[in-house]
Amino acid sequence: MHATLHTSKRDRLAIMPGGQYGYVVTTLQVLKFIAQRGQQIPINEVGDYLGQTYAIDNHRPNEPIWDLVALGLLAVENRRVSLTPTGQNVLEAEPGYREAIILNCTLSHFTAVLELLQLAAETRQPFSCREAHARLKPNHPTWNDANLTQRPLNWLISTGALRDVSGARYEITPQGRVALSHYTTASTEPPPLPESNGMTERIKALIAELLDAQSDSVQYRRLERAAAEAFRILGYTVDVRGASGDTDLVADALASDASYRLIIDTKTCRHDKWSNLKAAALQRHRQMHQADSIVVLAPDFAHGYTIEEAVKHQIVLLPVRVLCHWLELHAVTPLHVVAYRVLFETPGRVAELPERLCTLAAERERRRRCLAEILRIVRTNAQFGADRALSAETLYMLLVRELRQAAFSERDVAAVCDLLTNDLIGAAYSDTAGKLSIAMTPEVIAWALETLASFLRQLGGSSEA
Repeated sequence: MHATLHTSKRDRLAIMPGGQYGYVVTTLQVLKFIAQRGQQIPINEVGDYLGQTYAIDNHRPNEPIWDLVALGLLAVENRRVSLTPTGQNVLEAEPGYREAIILNCTLSHFTAVLELLQLAAETRQPFSCREAHARLKPNHPTWNDANLTQRPLNWLISTGALRDVSGARYEITPQGRVALSHYTTASTEPPPLPESNGMTERIKALIAELLDAQSDSVQYRRLERAAAEAFRILGYTVDVRGASGDTDLVADALASDASYRLIIDTKTCRHDKWSNLKAAALQRHRQMHQADSIVVLAPDFAHGYTIEEAVKHQIVLLPVRVLCHWLELHAVTPLHVVAYRVLFETPGRVAELPERLCTLAAERERRRRCLAEILRIVRTNAQFGADRALSAETLYMLLVRELRQAAFSERDVAAVCDLLTNDLIGAAYSDTAGKLSIAMTPEVIAWALETLASFLRQLGGSSEA
């Protein structure tokens, strides 16, 4: 008889002992118990262990075990339980990585967990369990109790994909967004800003100034100055004009044959909707500066005639809110100015960041995660005496095996290998067969990148001088 491996999506989950934050801890305790007792132990022994350890007083102590089977961490044959390769990987993984493996398993096999994380990514404000239950119940008509929503919610909290911000109200974490990016198309909502550093603080302050200056019609130059700084941060060379009969800003994207020029007019208004579009004057400004695109930056734009005129005269209407989202995306995953040109290809109002741009940013974030997983695999192999040179193809297969899904592409793995072997970093070297040997710890790789960044900042400072 073959072992039972549940691979279909599960709709209803059991209560995992250990409390809201303890699902991962309880899972690890079960895996360790089975590993210590040896493979193929009776399922009732595992149920008894859970009942005694967590004082479970019910007649179905084996229910949590079946959830772990559904996750692909355990297999059952003839009512005897054993660890799967994924379960063994979770046991051997370091803190942080084991949570990521379990999170990927829950997203793959528990329908409601994926739905909840998608809901969290789409929701601007922290949400409660009852609010989530009301949103999910149409998809699960048999869910008559909010506790059935609390169980998948607990998996997300325990794995670090959600966090409690205040009074049992939750929001998605950066780890949650990264995990979700493997299961959904790129979101047009910007990811959260990274941990505080000099550039992050500068962008946060700039976003606050843009949002405040957009309605300051008395000191209207504030918006012009803030927009100039924003486009410089985004990688453009900016010339502030602002004289009568001229545009406010000229922004050059310098990229050899792919270079392009923008003229940018900034418009403040107190009522959020700007409508006084002077298309003829803007066209003259474009001819004066031989620009490729006309951009008007304002709090937002009146629908109807204003947008029709913008489309007719090839003018891009950029709301301040979208510029702020663009800055947030740039803070997390800076892209080059050629990638940003997609924002100016279609005249009219820019409602949100283009999907193509968000896809590029998601690809960058995915490759960062791929780098982390490759370094983990190499370090784990070394700890178990399997320190050997690995080809890109072997690394790819190891990632698929350990994560139990193709979370990364072969191109992702090749890009990471190219980065590590680049002489500017020198973190790895290839032998004559093209197999990779990583010769730096993650800490030293980070140091190498930081010294390179410091050198480039000094170079930028000297060129401005």
